[in-house]
Amino acid sequence: MNLPLPSHSRKIIAALPVIIGANSASAEIIYWQESSGASRNFSIDFNFVDKTIGGSWTPGSVNLMWKGGLMVSAYGGGIASSEGQVSLLSFGDLIDDQLTFDYAYTSSWPSSSEPGYAGFQFTVDDSTYYGWALFGVDPDAENVFDANLTLYGFAYDNTGAAITAGAISAVPEPTTTTAIAGLLAGSAAAFAVRRRRKAQLAAV
Repeated sequence: MNLPLPSHSRKIIAALPVIIGANSASAEIIYWQESSGASRNFSIDFNFVDKTIGGSWTPGSVNLMWKGGLMVSAYGGGIASSEGQVSLLSFGDLIDDQLTFDYAYTSSWPSSSEPGYAGFQFTVDDSTYYGWALFGVDPDAENVFDANLTLYGFAYDNTGAAITAGAISAVPEPTTTTAIAGLLAGSAAAFAVRRRRKAQLAAV
């Protein structure tokens, strides 16, 4: 038999959207994405903070440039790399302070038909953030120093927390989940005590 939830538990469950919503509002992933992509010849700039393509070189800006190979620079930060080579990431890979971020280069990158993820770290007002970008490169068949670059999306977590490649929504903080579990457990325990007391009084 399914026992009805005590009124206190029902109130907690009813409040869950508010509890989770309050937490999500403070942990937001800022992103830009375009299914058809934004294409530029030779070089393309974007800004994590402003969610813009092109524009001035300001905190959060990234430049992708092809000159016989992909060269990447980020204002106040860098791209995930290994020994100076840009690291190609997969969807879901974690981007955090365990990676190495720097100005980097690579002689090849996935094409626009099967774009690849790159991880970034940048600083704004002394705060460090982590982000990702999805883009493809199509070198010119007749000029190895020229290519078309297509950007499909980029994002960063505005709390400075780690982010996974391709993520566009924040995951509720573990503390929120723990708090909710604690509230429900406490409610269940209180309900059990009240039931025992009623049973004892009925037996008298």
